[in-house]
Amino acid sequence: MTPSVELESLDPANSRALLRSAPVGRLVFTERALPAIRPVNFTIYHGSVLIRLTENSELQRLDGTIVAFEADEIDRVTQIGWSVVVLGRAELVTDLRELVLLGESAAWRGTGDRCLRVQIDQITGYRLTLLTPIDQAG
Repeated sequence: MTPSVELESLDPANSRALLRSAPVGRLVFTERALPAIRPVNFTIYHGSVLIRLTENSELQRLDGTIVAFEADEIDRVTQIGWSVVVLGRAELVTDLRELVLLGESAAWRGTGDRCLRVQIDQITGYRLTLLTPIDQAG
């Protein structure tokens, strides 16, 4: 019997915890009226997703736009794991004092001297779990 996968909704607290554990996420935005996705290093800090940028990063142009951010961990063999999606407004952090504070306080991944902050306005998480044969019968 082939095991089936169940999709379980996660609450915001569990979604945030899983998001913190991911090493890489994906920033989703619009580019020339089409969807675009970029893998990014990030950290979670004070209710926001922080993405370090370099001086000439194309992502600086996202300042003031609504974006999505996604991270996941799905096992290729078992197809179980989780996915978390964030929706929010991107904001380029330009205040030097705030950049210094973020640089000292946030557990950064990646490099760069600029920062794009995505406020977590909405967060949705799902866990994919295997149903055992007993679960399927009952």
